[in-house]
Amino acid sequence: MHFPEEHISDCRPGRKLIPTRRVLEAVLWILNTGEQWHMLPQSYPNYKTVHRRFQAWCGDEILRRVLTDVANELRDRGVLDEEECFIDATFVMAKGGGGRDRSNETRKRHENHGDC
Repeated sequence: MHFPEEHISDCRPGRKLIPTRRVLEAVLWILNTGEQWHMLPQSYPNYKTVHRRFQAWCGDEILRRVLTDVANELRDRGVLDEEECFIDATFVMAKGGGGRDRSNETRKRHENHGDC
């Protein structure tokens, strides 16, 4: 099994253990929709719990291992075509130009004018 269950003592006060399957379903919803964590529907576990477990899985490279195993399985079955691959990304413009880094512009100006 790739995704470890969280081990929480029964005598620990607070929220009860959330099954890993429920957390994974919530993570997949986030990845599929591209929504922010706090937009996770109430039918899923609390978004803070889901995000914490997701971060732990990333830190432990669990997701990398899962994706590698899935890719290897598909390749072994002959259903993964690696001739054409791409990664999709979203870019968001900062409002008002953001905190634009002008250090490169300043360096070029000094180089062009011989300033020290």
